[in-house]
Amino acid sequence: MLLSYLTLLNSDSWDTHTFGDPNHPDSKIASELLLSFNRINEIIDDDLPSNDKLIELVKHYSVQSIVTNPISSILNLRFYDRLSKENRVIIDGGFGEIWRRTFANRLLLFGRKALVNKEADVVAKFLGFNRVDIFSEEAIVEMKKGIIEQFNELFSEMPDANQIGSAKWIELFSIRSRLSNYYAPEQARVDQFVISLMPLAQKEILTLLFALRDSEKKNGNLFRQRIKQNAIQLSKFPLVKGNIVHPFKSSLLSTRSHSKIKTSLGMAYKSTQKVALLSSLREFIGDTIQSNEVKNYEYYDRKKLEKISKSFFSHENNYCSKMDWFLSFELFRQGIANR
Repeated sequence: MLLSYLTLLNSDSWDTHTFGDPNHPDSKIASELLLSFNRINEIIDDDLPSNDKLIELVKHYSVQSIVTNPISSILNLRFYDRLSKENRVIIDGGFGEIWRRTFANRLLLFGRKALVNKEADVVAKFLGFNRVDIFSEEAIVEMKKGIIEQFNELFSEMPDANQIGSAKWIELFSIRSRLSNYYAPEQARVDQFVISLMPLAQKEILTLLFALRDSEKKNGNLFRQRIKQNAIQLSKFPLVKGNIVHPFKSSLLSTRSHSKIKTSLGMAYKSTQKVALLSSLREFIGDTIQSNEVKNYEYYDRKKLEKISKSFFSHENNYCSKMDWFLSFELFRQGIANR
């Protein structure tokens, strides 16, 4: 959508880039989009650094990202210093999902009653996202208890969902929680290298969100309309969500169904870069798991960790993501403990 507005400007005033794997659907479709305007989309990628530099890189990233993303994300997010040397300003579409009503739809569809009744324990169940199961049952109980306490605080601080409506409550909740907890850490990290602006997350723009009709936000209808008005040729290209390509006209429901089916059939794009990164760190990962810091950490479940470790070192690629997330948390934990 932002690209559609840029096409209306002088072509010398902007250019585009994609970070990371040039074979990823995001990179390929982005390049095809720009070719339709006789432009070249720059793919910014590089080989893995040496192991010593890679370990230093993931350690720094784990602390700065605050476990919002796995450490493998640094593969695509390690090139900002190049842009800073070129005196560029980044225009980023981050947090644009809220304009398409993609946050907490399970809660809106199936947990509306609990939300209206302020049942914190039920509401929390609709917002869970499992990354990796590594903690003891006692630790999990404590974390769930903390989530419920925070929801009760939110219920007392925020407007009543009965008064403003469940959908608007969820949007306000997303701004207060997701924007600050998920997007802010990466924004702070990027700010060290280059000026980066997220227009769709600016307060003045977000204020307009609450004036839109539900029909405009549902399935990204407003964005689709603007894209067609500004640059209709963009609507002829598919969209990418994660590792799956979807038709431009896909609804939110069909997109999610499409993703589940393709993923279950093994049709999602699988980058070899994450596997290569973790393979390079195998010795470091082994030392970390056997370290006293991990063995003596009371909130880990040793049996769960042993299973993940054994499967990872047996070259089971489906356990790469689990090891990725474990290492993200452990390096973050060690990093803040040593500060």
